[in-house]
Amino acid sequence: MKRVILSATLLFWSASALFAQIINPDVNIRFYNKKIYTPDSAVEILVELENKTENPIAFLSADNKIYNIKVKAATLQGVLCEPSDLYLKTMAIQEPYQYKEIILQPNESYSFRIVLADYVVINQADSYKIEVLFFGQLSQNSGEAAVSNPLFLNIGEAESTQEEILTAAEETVQPSSAAARRSAMEPDRVVAFTIDALMNKKNDDFFLYIDLESLYLKNAERKDLYMKGSEEVRNALLNEYRRKITEGNAEREFVLIPNRYEISLTTYTATNAQVTVIEFFDRVTFTEKKEYKYRLEKKDSVWRIKDYAVRNLGIEK
Repeated sequence: MKRVILSATLLFWSASALFAQIINPDVNIRFYNKKIYTPDSAVEILVELENKTENPIAFLSADNKIYNIKVKAATLQGVLCEPSDLYLKTMAIQEPYQYKEIILQPNESYSFRIVLADYVVINQADSYKIEVLFFGQLSQNSGEAAVSNPLFLNIGEAESTQEEILTAAEETVQPSSAAARRSAMEPDRVVAFTIDALMNKKNDDFFLYIDLESLYLKNAERKDLYMKGSEEVRNALLNEYRRKITEGNAEREFVLIPNRYEISLTTYTATNAQVTVIEFFDRVTFTEKKEYKYRLEKKDSVWRIKDYAVRNLGIEK
Protein backbone atom coordinates (compact mmCIF):
# COMPACT_ATOMS: atom_id res chain seq x y z
CA MET A 1 0.00 0.00 0.00
CA LYS A 2 1.34 3.44 -0.86
CA ARG A 3 1.54 6.04 1.88
CA VAL A 4 -0.95 8.90 1.42
CA ILE A 5 0.74 12.28 1.63
CA LEU A 6 -1.17 15.46 2.36
CA SER A 7 0.10 18.46 0.42
CA ALA A 8 -0.81 21.06 -2.12
CA THR A 9 -0.66 19.96 -5.74
CA LEU A 10 1.52 21.46 -8.43
CA LEU A 11 -1.36 23.80 -9.30
CA PHE A 12 -0.72 25.71 -6.11
CA TRP A 13 3.01 26.09 -6.47
CA SER A 14 4.31 29.60 -6.74
CA ALA A 15 5.34 30.87 -10.15
CA SER A 16 9.01 30.54 -9.21
CA ALA A 17 8.52 26.85 -8.45
CA LEU A 18 7.61 26.20 -12.06
CA PHE A 19 11.11 27.19 -13.07
CA ALA A 20 12.94 25.49 -10.20
CA GLN A 21 14.82 22.23 -10.73
CA ILE A 22 13.50 19.38 -8.59
CA ILE A 23 16.84 18.26 -7.14
CA ASN A 24 18.43 17.66 -3.76
CA PRO A 25 20.32 20.54 -2.14
CA ASP A 26 23.83 20.35 -0.71
CA VAL A 27 23.73 19.12 2.89
CA ASN A 28 26.01 20.37 5.64
CA ILE A 29 25.80 19.27 9.27
CA ARG A 30 27.37 20.43 12.51
CA PHE A 31 26.70 20.13 16.21
CA TYR A 32 24.10 22.50 17.64
CA ASN A 33 25.21 23.85 21.03
CA LYS A 34 28.15 21.45 21.18
CA LYS A 35 29.17 20.19 24.61
CA ILE A 36 30.81 17.18 26.24
CA TYR A 37 28.58 14.20 25.43
CA THR A 38 27.84 11.06 27.45
CA PRO A 39 25.57 8.13 26.46
CA ASP A 40 22.65 9.92 28.14
CA SER A 41 23.16 13.22 26.29
CA ALA A 42 20.70 14.59 23.75
CA VAL A 43 22.93 15.20 20.73
CA GLU A 44 21.41 17.91 18.55
CA ILE A 45 22.61 18.37 14.98
CA LEU A 46 22.01 21.41 12.81
CA VAL A 47 21.20 20.43 9.23
CA GLU A 48 21.75 23.13 6.62
CA LEU A 49 20.45 22.70 3.07
CA GLU A 50 22.04 25.00 0.51
CA ASN A 51 21.59 25.72 -3.17
CA LYS A 52 25.07 25.87 -4.69
CA THR A 53 23.80 25.83 -8.27
CA GLU A 54 23.19 28.80 -10.55
CA ASN A 55 19.45 28.14 -10.77
CA PRO A 56 16.54 27.84 -8.33
CA ILE A 57 16.00 24.38 -6.89
CA ALA A 58 12.96 22.81 -5.25
CA PHE A 59 12.52 19.98 -2.78
CA LEU A 60 9.97 18.75 -0.27
CA SER A 61 10.32 19.25 3.47
CA ALA A 62 8.15 17.18 5.83
CA ASP A 63 6.98 18.60 9.14
CA ASN A 64 8.31 15.41 10.71
CA LYS A 65 11.88 15.37 9.43
CA ILE A 66 12.15 11.61 9.83
CA TYR A 67 10.47 11.35 6.40
CA ASN A 68 13.31 13.43 4.91
CA ILE A 69 16.26 12.24 6.94
CA LYS A 70 18.13 9.01 7.40
CA VAL A 71 21.18 8.97 9.65
CA LYS A 72 24.13 6.69 9.03
CA ALA A 73 26.23 6.26 12.17
CA ALA A 74 29.12 3.91 12.85
CA THR A 75 32.07 3.58 15.17
CA LEU A 76 35.45 4.36 13.67
CA GLN A 77 35.97 0.58 13.48
CA GLY A 78 33.01 0.42 11.08
CA VAL A 79 30.38 -1.06 13.44
CA LEU A 80 27.03 0.36 12.32
CA CYS A 81 24.55 1.77 14.83
CA GLU A 82 21.02 0.38 14.80
CA PRO A 83 18.05 2.55 13.74
CA SER A 84 15.99 3.88 16.64
CA ASP A 85 12.55 2.47 17.47
CA LEU A 86 11.02 5.87 16.68
CA TYR A 87 12.57 5.91 13.22
CA LEU A 88 11.47 2.34 12.43
CA LYS A 89 7.93 2.87 13.71
CA THR A 90 7.52 6.17 11.87
CA MET A 91 8.67 4.71 8.56
CA ALA A 92 6.46 1.63 9.01
CA ILE A 93 3.19 3.43 9.76
CA GLN A 94 1.02 4.10 6.71
CA GLU A 95 -0.45 7.43 7.76
CA PRO A 96 -0.79 10.82 6.05
CA TYR A 97 1.75 13.46 6.92
CA GLN A 98 2.26 17.11 6.12
CA TYR A 99 5.01 18.54 3.99
CA LYS A 100 5.76 21.76 2.15
CA GLU A 101 7.65 22.71 -0.97
CA ILE A 102 10.86 24.64 -0.45
CA ILE A 103 12.30 26.84 -3.22
CA LEU A 104 15.90 27.94 -2.81
CA GLN A 105 17.44 30.58 -5.00
CA PRO A 106 21.19 30.34 -5.77
CA ASN A 107 23.25 30.65 -2.55
CA GLU A 108 20.17 30.51 -0.34
CA SER A 109 19.95 28.00 2.50
CA TYR A 110 17.35 26.39 4.73
CA SER A 111 18.21 24.83 8.10
CA PHE A 112 16.64 22.87 10.93
CA ARG A 113 17.65 20.83 13.97
CA ILE A 114 17.37 17.10 14.55
CA VAL A 115 17.99 14.99 17.66
CA LEU A 116 20.33 12.10 16.89
CA ALA A 117 18.51 9.66 19.19
CA ASP A 118 15.37 9.98 17.02
CA TYR A 119 17.25 8.24 14.21
CA VAL A 120 19.91 5.90 15.60
CA VAL A 121 20.85 4.16 18.84
CA ILE A 122 24.11 5.42 20.35
CA ASN A 123 24.35 4.32 23.96
CA GLN A 124 28.02 3.43 24.47
CA ALA A 125 31.11 5.52 25.06
CA ASP A 126 33.06 5.52 21.78
CA SER A 127 33.96 7.65 18.78
CA TYR A 128 31.43 7.73 15.94
CA LYS A 129 31.24 8.95 12.37
CA ILE A 130 27.87 10.52 11.55
CA GLU A 131 26.41 11.21 8.10
CA VAL A 132 22.98 12.54 7.21
CA LEU A 133 21.15 11.41 4.09
CA PHE A 134 18.54 13.91 2.89
CA PHE A 135 15.71 12.75 0.61
CA GLY A 136 14.24 15.78 -1.11
CA GLN A 137 11.42 13.76 -2.68
CA LEU A 138 10.44 11.96 0.56
CA SER A 139 11.19 8.54 -0.93
CA GLN A 140 13.78 6.73 1.15
CA ASN A 141 13.22 3.40 -0.57
CA SER A 142 13.73 4.48 -4.16
CA GLY A 143 14.69 8.15 -4.24
CA GLU A 144 18.21 9.56 -4.46
CA ALA A 145 19.72 11.07 -1.35
CA ALA A 146 22.06 13.98 -0.82
CA VAL A 147 24.82 12.93 1.60
CA SER A 148 26.21 15.35 4.15
CA ASN A 149 29.75 15.96 5.27
CA PRO A 150 30.93 13.50 7.95
CA LEU A 151 30.64 14.61 11.57
CA PHE A 152 32.76 12.95 14.26
CA LEU A 153 31.12 12.44 17.64
CA ASN A 154 32.97 11.50 20.84
CA ILE A 155 30.83 9.96 23.57
CA GLY A 156 32.48 9.89 26.99
CA GLU A 157 31.75 7.72 30.00
CA ALA A 158 28.41 8.39 31.69
CA GLU A 159 29.90 8.43 35.18
CA SER A 160 31.96 11.55 34.50
CA THR A 161 31.51 13.97 37.38
CA GLN A 162 30.73 17.65 36.95
CA GLU A 163 34.29 18.47 38.05
CA GLU A 164 35.72 16.16 35.34
CA ILE A 165 33.46 17.75 32.73
CA LEU A 166 34.60 21.25 33.70
CA THR A 167 38.23 20.14 33.60
CA ALA A 168 37.78 18.66 30.13
CA ALA A 169 36.15 21.87 28.93
CA GLU A 170 39.01 23.96 30.32
CA GLU A 171 41.57 21.79 28.51
CA THR A 172 40.10 22.87 25.17
CA VAL A 173 41.26 26.44 25.77
CA GLN A 174 44.20 25.97 28.17
CA PRO A 175 47.61 24.44 27.34
CA SER A 176 47.38 20.67 27.73
CA SER A 177 48.79 19.12 30.89
CA ALA A 178 50.91 16.83 28.69
CA ALA A 179 52.68 19.79 27.09
CA ALA A 180 53.32 21.29 30.51
CA ARG A 181 54.88 18.04 31.75
CA ARG A 182 57.35 17.63 28.89
CA SER A 183 60.92 18.60 29.68
CA ALA A 184 63.97 19.25 27.51
CA MET A 185 65.65 15.84 27.88
CA GLU A 186 68.27 14.42 25.53
CA PRO A 187 66.96 12.05 22.79
CA ASP A 188 68.24 8.85 24.46
CA ARG A 189 66.62 9.85 27.75
CA VAL A 190 63.32 10.51 25.96
CA VAL A 191 63.41 7.02 24.45
CA ALA A 192 64.35 5.44 27.79
CA PHE A 193 61.52 7.33 29.52
CA THR A 194 59.05 6.09 26.90
CA ILE A 195 60.15 2.44 27.10
CA ASP A 196 60.12 2.53 30.91
CA ALA A 197 56.57 3.90 30.82
CA LEU A 198 55.58 1.06 28.47
CA MET A 199 57.17 -1.56 30.74
CA ASN A 200 55.44 -0.08 33.81
CA LYS A 201 52.12 0.33 31.98
CA LYS A 202 51.97 4.09 32.55
CA ASN A 203 49.85 5.00 29.56
CA ASP A 204 49.95 8.79 29.87
CA ASP A 205 53.73 8.79 30.35
CA PHE A 206 54.16 6.48 27.36
CA PHE A 207 52.44 8.95 25.02
CA LEU A 208 54.07 12.01 26.57
CA TYR A 209 56.97 12.20 24.10
CA ILE A 210 55.29 10.56 21.11
CA ASP A 211 54.35 12.71 18.12
CA LEU A 212 51.08 10.92 17.47
CA GLU A 213 50.26 12.99 14.41
CA SER A 214 53.53 12.06 12.67
CA LEU A 215 52.97 8.37 13.38
CA TYR A 216 49.41 8.57 12.09
CA LEU A 217 50.42 10.29 8.86
CA LYS A 218 52.84 7.52 7.87
CA ASN A 219 49.92 5.67 6.27
CA ALA A 220 48.86 7.20 2.92
CA GLU A 221 45.13 6.43 3.31
CA ARG A 222 45.04 7.80 6.84
CA LYS A 223 46.96 10.88 5.71
CA ASP A 224 44.45 11.61 2.94
CA LEU A 225 41.49 11.38 5.34
CA TYR A 226 43.31 13.47 7.96
CA MET A 227 44.39 16.26 5.61
CA LYS A 228 40.84 16.69 4.29
CA GLY A 229 39.32 16.90 7.76
CA SER A 230 38.56 19.84 10.00
CA GLU A 231 40.37 20.31 13.31
CA GLU A 232 37.53 18.49 15.02
CA VAL A 233 37.81 15.56 12.62
CA ARG A 234 41.58 15.41 13.07
CA ASN A 235 41.30 15.37 16.86
CA ALA A 236 38.77 12.55 16.70
CA LEU A 237 40.99 10.52 14.38
CA LEU A 238 44.04 10.95 16.63
CA ASN A 239 42.04 10.08 19.75
CA GLU A 240 40.81 6.91 18.10
CA TYR A 241 44.33 6.09 16.88
CA ARG A 242 45.71 6.50 20.40
CA ARG A 243 43.00 4.19 21.74
CA LYS A 244 43.88 1.56 19.15
CA ILE A 245 47.56 1.76 20.07
CA THR A 246 46.70 1.43 23.75
CA GLU A 247 44.60 -1.67 23.05
CA GLY A 248 47.29 -3.19 20.83
CA ASN A 249 45.22 -2.88 17.66
CA ALA A 250 47.62 -0.46 15.94
CA GLU A 251 51.43 -0.14 15.87
CA ARG A 252 51.66 -3.53 17.58
CA GLU A 253 55.45 -3.78 17.41
CA PHE A 254 55.69 -0.30 18.89
CA VAL A 255 53.88 -1.38 22.05
CA LEU A 256 55.50 -4.79 22.55
CA ILE A 257 56.66 -4.78 26.16
CA PRO A 258 60.31 -5.83 26.55
CA ASN A 259 61.74 -7.45 29.65
CA ARG A 260 64.88 -5.34 29.34
CA TYR A 261 66.62 -3.11 26.83
CA GLU A 262 69.97 -1.55 25.96
CA ILE A 263 70.52 1.75 24.16
CA SER A 264 73.32 0.98 21.72
CA LEU A 265 73.66 4.19 19.69
CA THR A 266 72.42 7.77 19.62
CA THR A 267 73.04 10.19 16.77
CA TYR A 268 71.51 13.62 16.31
CA THR A 269 71.69 17.04 14.73
CA ALA A 270 70.13 20.26 15.97
CA THR A 271 66.58 19.13 15.09
CA ASN A 272 66.63 15.40 14.25
CA ALA A 273 67.85 12.35 16.13
CA GLN A 274 67.95 8.56 15.93
CA VAL A 275 68.25 6.29 18.96
CA THR A 276 69.02 2.60 18.39
CA VAL A 277 67.83 0.23 21.11
CA ILE A 278 68.24 -3.54 21.52
CA GLU A 279 65.13 -4.90 23.23
CA PHE A 280 64.86 -8.35 24.80
CA PHE A 281 61.62 -10.35 25.05
CA ASP A 282 61.71 -13.42 27.28
CA ARG A 283 59.78 -16.42 26.00
CA VAL A 284 59.32 -19.79 27.70
CA THR A 285 62.48 -21.46 26.34
CA PHE A 286 64.35 -18.59 24.67
CA THR A 287 64.82 -14.82 24.51
CA GLU A 288 63.88 -12.89 21.39
CA LYS A 289 65.99 -9.89 20.37
CA LYS A 290 64.80 -6.95 18.29
CA GLU A 291 66.53 -3.79 17.15
CA TYR A 292 64.41 -0.63 17.37
CA LYS A 293 65.47 2.56 15.64
CA TYR A 294 63.51 5.48 17.07
CA ARG A 295 63.50 8.70 15.03
CA LEU A 296 62.92 11.91 16.92
CA GLU A 297 62.36 15.56 16.05
CA LYS A 298 63.03 18.58 18.24
CA LYS A 299 60.28 21.19 18.51
CA ASP A 300 60.14 23.98 21.07
CA SER A 301 63.24 22.56 22.80
CA VAL A 302 61.57 19.15 23.32
CA TRP A 303 62.50 15.90 21.55
CA ARG A 304 59.55 13.73 20.49
CA ILE A 305 59.40 10.32 18.80
CA LYS A 306 57.94 10.69 15.30
CA ASP A 307 58.69 7.29 13.75
CA TYR A 308 60.36 3.94 14.36
CA ALA A 309 61.65 0.86 12.56
CA VAL A 310 62.05 -2.68 13.87
CA ARG A 311 64.48 -5.43 12.85
CA ASN A 312 64.51 -8.98 14.25
CA LEU A 313 67.92 -10.03 15.58
CA GLY A 314 67.13 -13.66 16.28
CA ILE A 315 66.92 -15.53 19.56
CA GLU A 316 69.07 -16.44 22.55
CA LYS A 317 68.61 -19.67 24.47
